[in-house]
Amino acid sequence: PAFRAFLERQGALDARLTSGAVTLVLENGEAVRIAPAPRRPLWDLPLGFWIQVLSGATSLLVAGWVLMLRPESLSARYLMLTAIALAGSAFAAAIYSSRELALPVQTFRVLSGVNSISTFFFGVGMIGVFLYYRKALLPHRVMGWLSAGILLWWGAHMAQVLPSIVVGMHLMILALLLVILGVIIWQARASRGDPVVRAGIRWIGQSFLFGAGGCVAIISVPFLVGQP
Repeated sequence: PAFRAFLERQGALDARLTSGAVTLVLENGEAVRIAPAPRRPLWDLPLGFWIQVLSGATSLLVAGWVLMLRPESLSARYLMLTAIALAGSAFAAAIYSSRELALPVQTFRVLSGVNSISTFFFGVGMIGVFLYYRKALLPHRVMGWLSAGILLWWGAHMAQVLPSIVVGMHLMILALLLVILGVIIWQARASRGDPVVRAGIRWIGQSFLFGAGGCVAIISVPFLVGQP
């Protein structure tokens, strides 16, 4: 309900902004009539917009470089999936998080949907990276089942049939994080006799925990325990 009310307010504000001009009534009773500028220059976009765009673009460059070096590696292909997903999530969020006041409701819905499905498949890609890092821990068809389950969950989330956005979005993010942690531990144990592979698992795993794990701890966990 809160999300629907938020979208309704965005739609109302967007309708005012696109109506040509609005009248603001100040606290002292003075009325000021203003009109939106015809366009927004790039240099007027906030730093947060460019940070998200840069992070998405950098992920594509790094993963593309790894895939170019090891095109036959299943793990490298899943790393590319994480980069595409991260870029999709970051680019969508960059637009709606840097809006001046409001966006059209349908635009907001599409961007929110792209952000959520990209976030979910970032988790799927990371599971694949660790499942098939040098040593395959499970048959590859398992990833197809996981992807199908994620798509069903996302569809239920977008259709708003789940109890709340916390359940639809943040609970799934936390679940994916826990699965990834389990796979990291599993792969580390499976590669006990190979110090090079173990070192790679340790470095990539620690990078993931500090990066994505820190993001989940700051953004998703508070929602799950009922905090803002």
